[in-house]
Amino acid sequence: MRRNRSGNVLTTLVFTDIVGSTQVAEELGDRRWRELLARHHRIVREGLREYGGRELDTAGDGVFARFDSSPASAVNFAVATADALRELGVEIRAGIHIGECEVFEGKLSGVNVHAAARTMALAGPGEILVTGSVRDLIRGAGFGFADRGVHELRGIEGEWRLFQVTSIEDSHRSPPLPEGEAKTRRGQIEPPRLVKRRRVRVTAVAVAAALVVAAGAFALVHAVGGASAAPLTGCEITSNRPLGDRAFNQAVYDGLTDASTKWGISVKAKVSTSRPQWLRNMARLIHQRCGLVVTIGTIVGSDTVATAKANPNARFASTDAANVHPTSNLMSIQFKPNQGAFLAGYLAAGLTKTAR
Repeated sequence: MRRNRSGNVLTTLVFTDIVGSTQVAEELGDRRWRELLARHHRIVREGLREYGGRELDTAGDGVFARFDSSPASAVNFAVATADALRELGVEIRAGIHIGECEVFEGKLSGVNVHAAARTMALAGPGEILVTGSVRDLIRGAGFGFADRGVHELRGIEGEWRLFQVTSIEDSHRSPPLPEGEAKTRRGQIEPPRLVKRRRVRVTAVAVAAALVVAAGAFALVHAVGGASAAPLTGCEITSNRPLGDRAFNQAVYDGLTDASTKWGISVKAKVSTSRPQWLRNMARLIHQRCGLVVTIGTIVGSDTVATAKANPNARFASTDAANVHPTSNLMSIQFKPNQGAFLAGYLAAGLTKTAR
């Protein structure tokens, strides 16, 4: 990433959205459409982590991201994301441009942002369009392009030559699926079954945990200094398998991931099956200078407190643990499930049409 003057940054911008989203939403219905969007967001965020991008905004069925490493990373992300979403029976379009942007209160603005968005708008189903500046910068990087001609981008002066990404390393991109096959794949998308009330409580609390962890990581950025040259890292240590348990283990990871895509925090996760292994992982992460070390559960609460006291320059967060009190370098996140369940029930009562 190159900073040319105060408040400005040179970066690669990527816009994507789902083609025909309104029709797909009507076809799937509300619950299945929400499940499709959830899978879309997971695929996008996994791609951003893999290729070093940062999510700036997710507006419904689209994403706006930046890549400070190289334009090639942005193109690889767009291709991988489009191919993965095609497996779900949906197509996205993408537009990629590189340019200098103004940074104001953590958001990017300026004509180059609009240029990237307008480039995406000209793409067809499954197409990834790049501006000539992107194509010129990644010559020889193994990408194939088709010249899409010169265009006027609405609201932007001048003419813009655009190129479609057609191949990577001599592997040609596949065309969109026939509509019949795409519809069949979309038909396989089913939301998780509704579960018993107790599990709903746990899930609601887990969502709250994710939000608080993300907020804690955001506070970390400001405490340590968001403009630091070294990347900040949020590290999770779980005391039980699995990581993707749809409860606190996953909630903490989701919170760190949200902080990663919004505020540029790297994420690490380690699963420990015994106390000695947990202590080794904790020491290793502290040695690696993790900006925030997050632990889960009462079983590791006392060890988290002791480790925080022994390492006053490190920052810690203990989630879902009893008898852990916050200190200057330790945040304690605890919830009362009965209160969350009461609020959910109160809301349901206010919306019921049957008065039951």
